[in-house]
Amino acid sequence: MKRLLMLSIVLLLSGLTFAQDGKKTTTESGLTYIRLLDGDGASPKDGDKVKIWFIGRLSTGKVFEKVEKSVKFTVGDKGLIPGFSEALTLMKEGERARFIMPPEIAYGEKGSTALGGVVVVPPNETISFEILMQKVY
Repeated sequence: MKRLLMLSIVLLLSGLTFAQDGKKTTTESGLTYIRLLDGDGASPKDGDKVKIWFIGRLSTGKVFEKVEKSVKFTVGDKGLIPGFSEALTLMKEGERARFIMPPEIAYGEKGSTALGGVVVVPPNETISFEILMQKVY
C-alpha cells in the first residue's frame, strides 16, 4: 500500500494520471466524482482536518492551482468552495479521485482572481480537482 501511495503521489505531482476508467457518480449538488485509486482509511466529516495533495484544472485542462507539498484543510471551512468540501467528505484515506465541479459549487459568477486582479478562474467556469487524500485527523 505504501509503495502504491508513493507512486500515486509522484504521478499526481508530475501532472500524470492513471487511466480514468473509474465509474462516474454525480451527486445531488452536481459534483461529478471519479475514483482513480481506492482508499481504505477513514472518511472525513465536517470539522475534521485532512492532509491532501491536489491539482485544480479549468475546463480547458489548464492547471490553475497545484500544490507541491501536502496541505492541510478543515473540512467544511468557510474559506473552501462548497464543491471542494463536499469532495473531501466523499473520500477515504489513501484514495485518489477526480472531481468535476459546475460553477454553482465552484467559483460561480464571480470566478476567482489572484492578487493584482489577475483572473485565475473565469466566471461561470466548470473546474476539476484531482485529489489524493493522505490523512484524516
